[in-house]
Amino acid sequence: MYYSPYSNTVHIGADANWAAAFEFNSHQQAKVPATIVYKYAPCGLPHTPYELEQLYKYYANEHVPQHDRVVAYMLISELLLFTQRLDDNLHDCTMQDLKNPI
Repeated sequence: MYYSPYSNTVHIGADANWAAAFEFNSHQQAKVPATIVYKYAPCGLPHTPYELEQLYKYYANEHVPQHDRVVAYMLISELLLFTQRLDDNLHDCTMQDLKNPI
């Protein structure tokens, strides 16, 4: 996982490696991958319950390419890990709606 301070976006997997290397070398914002996953969650991690719901549906869709399903799963899992480490009083609406996808 890579968090881009230039774009406020979380990148996962191979996209994370590419974005980190690009930003380190160029000191410019890496482009957000042009995949459907980032259409549903433009900043990587879902910020709204709607974005979370869309990622769930995308992850559960068996017709979606395996790589994209894995990326969606990893983003949901990262948010779950953050949520579990925070006090319940600090959870936003998206964290409150989060269900364990496993």
